[in-house]
Amino acid sequence: MLKRNKLALSISAAVLSGGLMAPLAVAQTSGEALEEVTVTGIRGSLQDALSTKRDSYSIVDAISSEDIGKFPDKNVAESLQRVPGVTIQRQFGEGAAVSIRGAGNDLTLTTLNGQNVASTGWFVLEPAKRSFNYELLPSELVGNIKVYKSSQADLAEGGIGGTVEIETRKPLDLDSMTLQGSVEASRQSDSGETDPQFSGLGSWKNDSETFGVLVSAVSQERHLQRQGNEAFWEWGAGPVAFEQQRERSAVSATFQYQPTENLDIVFNAMNMEMAADNTNYALWLTQGNCGWCGVDVDPSDQINGTTARGPLNVAYWQARPREATMNSDVYDLKTEYTGEGYELSFQVGKTTSTGGTDFEMVVEDGTGGTPIPGGSYDFFGGGQNWDLNGFDMAGYVPSTVRMGSGATFNETPKTDDETYFQADAKFDVEFGAINAIKTGIKRTEHNTTSRQFFFNNKYNDAYDPAAAAANAIVSADLADAVSAAEASGTPMSADDQAAFVTSHPETIALAAYEQELANQYLILDTASYADGTIDAGAGGYKILKLDADKLKNWARSITTGKTEDLGSYSEIDETNTALYAMATFDADRVRGNFGIRYVTTDATSTYYLDGQKTKTSADYAEILPSFNLAYDLAEDLILRTSVAKVMARPQYVDMYVNPSPIGANDEQDNNQYWVAGNVGLKPFTANQADLGIEWYFDEGSLLSAGVFYKDVANFVTISEYQASAGEIPFALPDREAAFGWTVQEKDNGESAKIKGIELGYQQDFGNGFGSIVNYTWTDTGTGKDTFTDGNPFLSDSSKNVYNLTGYYENEMVSVRLAYNWRSEYMIRESGSYGNRLNEDFGSLDMSAVWHATDNVDVKLDANNLLAEDAVQIGNNSENAPGTGFTPGFPLYEYETARRVNLGVSAKF
Repeated sequence: MLKRNKLALSISAAVLSGGLMAPLAVAQTSGEALEEVTVTGIRGSLQDALSTKRDSYSIVDAISSEDIGKFPDKNVAESLQRVPGVTIQRQFGEGAAVSIRGAGNDLTLTTLNGQNVASTGWFVLEPAKRSFNYELLPSELVGNIKVYKSSQADLAEGGIGGTVEIETRKPLDLDSMTLQGSVEASRQSDSGETDPQFSGLGSWKNDSETFGVLVSAVSQERHLQRQGNEAFWEWGAGPVAFEQQRERSAVSATFQYQPTENLDIVFNAMNMEMAADNTNYALWLTQGNCGWCGVDVDPSDQINGTTARGPLNVAYWQARPREATMNSDVYDLKTEYTGEGYELSFQVGKTTSTGGTDFEMVVEDGTGGTPIPGGSYDFFGGGQNWDLNGFDMAGYVPSTVRMGSGATFNETPKTDDETYFQADAKFDVEFGAINAIKTGIKRTEHNTTSRQFFFNNKYNDAYDPAAAAANAIVSADLADAVSAAEASGTPMSADDQAAFVTSHPETIALAAYEQELANQYLILDTASYADGTIDAGAGGYKILKLDADKLKNWARSITTGKTEDLGSYSEIDETNTALYAMATFDADRVRGNFGIRYVTTDATSTYYLDGQKTKTSADYAEILPSFNLAYDLAEDLILRTSVAKVMARPQYVDMYVNPSPIGANDEQDNNQYWVAGNVGLKPFTANQADLGIEWYFDEGSLLSAGVFYKDVANFVTISEYQASAGEIPFALPDREAAFGWTVQEKDNGESAKIKGIELGYQQDFGNGFGSIVNYTWTDTGTGKDTFTDGNPFLSDSSKNVYNLTGYYENEMVSVRLAYNWRSEYMIRESGSYGNRLNEDFGSLDMSAVWHATDNVDVKLDANNLLAEDAVQIGNNSENAPGTGFTPGFPLYEYETARRVNLGVSAKF
């Protein structure tokens, strides 16, 4: 086994590169000490990563930082996508979620220094999940990454697809008084803005190398836009724009104390923050031949039953200014002691996160929409096209805009907190081939909340009392009228009652008063807030842009307070305990490990029911065995196999019980629904197996192949059953109680099978050039009832994925080109965006470094050079007439941005 030996690698590299590396001082026969020369740059990082993979007992891939602050990409997720079997989602132009082997990003576990990082999303529609948001972590803070594709007993549970372990640096591993800094400019093709980025690192240790401190900081700004076409069908579609200003900062401090060779104490403190203010703009072009408006549509104008061609009705402008944040803190203390034949480790820490949308408002067309006479639309051919017959999108400025209130004027804060303790012990033994026994315990206390508050305003303050008084009068008069009608033998029908309410003088007066207040508080003169136009749509359109900051300032000026929507209050408390035992073995040509992990979970969901705080609890336990084996078929040829049972806990959004009564008190019979989550959901579990072979045919070179299989159980579905009024804790009116309820509750349903093949090739050609090629084929299958769209394959899973990387470097420059491509995959989201198929997508990235001096580098990075559009289409397994989710309907299309970074870094 060739392990990473700096001298051996340097000698080999110097010979193979024909003198491109620095000269090597070789020991003379007189016994002079050899000078150690380290292979650095791209080749050095790739060799480190291969050494980690080759020496591992499990199925592992690695990414090694080239140097301090020189991670391969500006975004960690975008580096991970070049690992075989790994794909990413980057819906807003930056990698945010990682999937491994087709299991979906919700089933990937990401840890920082072995522990969870509390994480909340900034996007208003983002549900509470367990997956880590990579947008929060600057790559400058990362040292190395390991991707575990097979499990072992001492790994934290949570990764069905795999586990990503991110490691930060330690000061005693670096030279004393190491200083590094960088200044960069980043430019986006969509926004046209150039933004600054700064990073710095300082590391010190004392002369005895027993105590060290490392401090690093990152500050980044980024203006981005996303232009596209969106359809909410059958109603309307149109060009949309999303703009955002991101201000991201991170500060990390590491203190390391090694008073003896046996004891190592490391304390990490990290703060990561991102302000993510954003605004959505849209010009909706509504249908003139919608099925629900009673117009007969020629089948030739439909795509699988959904109207896709015909006349336009009106243009309707809308904007949603928001303020959003995402903050995470980590405090971690780890102590390791090495004795004679044993090792002890203790780790304790706390991680907290706050985030969500702090402020959201909606302003929309105050005219109710402007007709487009003679305009038409045609959504055949895979895209959205409009003939506006002279209507000017860019010039359309409605005379007024109206601000929404209630649920459209709100904040949705989120929190996420975890406290953890872990203790591990490893003992050297001599039980045949078994050379070590490792055991440990881990306990975490986790809390997560999601809430919503509606902002009150002067309009509400004036209207609500008036409405309450008017409604009381109308209700009393209606009750008298109903009683009189029954007494006369001619009961009032539901239509008669509705007509009575509509024609009541108090109702008419209230409507007039409401309009008067709306004009006073909620109607704005558009010209006072106009701010030119913004690029929108996939096709180079422009639409009206308003001054978002000015709008928000005005909205705050009429705000009088806020009221919590108790029906949206969601909280999960979870206690997790894990015990494990694992043995490692190492014989002549065989090594590996086997063990068992026992996990328990106790969870409580807190919510409000009829204004009263209520709790529901559940618990479960799982036994997770694992086995890994590596067999040296030859000195440079390794056969690997692995079998294990793994688990991942259900998403918090599915565990929130939060029952919602729908159809109660609406005067319609037999339409009552009780919709609820389920804190008692079972965890996802999978029985998995792997078999692979690795041929290290040359220095820094590898040819590999592997097959994998997973049988995943307990996907979340919705069960439906009938319940009487007495079985539901909600008071129905007598006339509706007789019909009872239809209960829809989250439940565990179908299982899924994942199988695939991974192929990898990596070679250092020895003349400065090198290449990396990998391909993954993944096939997923499940029941048609697992997802509401009826498609029997998993979310975020592409059947075909490949990565092509080529590089060249010498002592002066290094250049790398990487192309990543994935075939189509399903995106499934709750809410209005729904389930859709993202068509195949590829991205070409470039990185170039000029070593201007021994201490100064000039670096150029370009991301998504081809700026390929992201296209998403309806993909229900069966036709869904009247909706955009019918197969083949062009739902969304987004132009993606090209991002270029130019910077200078210095290291001393």
